[in-house]
Amino acid sequence: MHDRLWLLLIICVGVGAYFLGLMQGSRQLTSPDPPAVTTLTEVTNPLPDLTTIDTKPPPPDSPVSLIDPNSADVATLTTLPGVGPVLAKRIVTERETGGPFRRVEDLERVSGIGPKLVTRLRRYLVLTPSNKAP
Repeated sequence: MHDRLWLLLIICVGVGAYFLGLMQGSRQLTSPDPPAVTTLTEVTNPLPDLTTIDTKPPPPDSPVSLIDPNSADVATLTTLPGVGPVLAKRIVTERETGGPFRRVEDLERVSGIGPKLVTRLRRYLVLTPSNKAP
């Protein structure tokens, strides 16, 4: 009887070891690849610091110097930050139809220009008195 118990024990250990080997082998086949490691020296293009945008005055030799929206043409107005060709054309059209801009805030008459853009543009603009009546 002891021989049968030993034989049963050996068979159970063998079968257990066999299944354990199968389980470990299948785990190795299905495990994902380790994640790629990126070091700080590999980062070459960090995101810009958005908190510093439009917080400094333009450099003196910058193409964006003080611009008079009452006399500037479309090409000159497009050098302003946030003003593209369509918005520049609207500024010129509003100036021609509604009269000169007496205050920087008067640019809000132009469709597409709100208080935020006026605040952003304020340091780039200078208004000269005009003899045209509105």
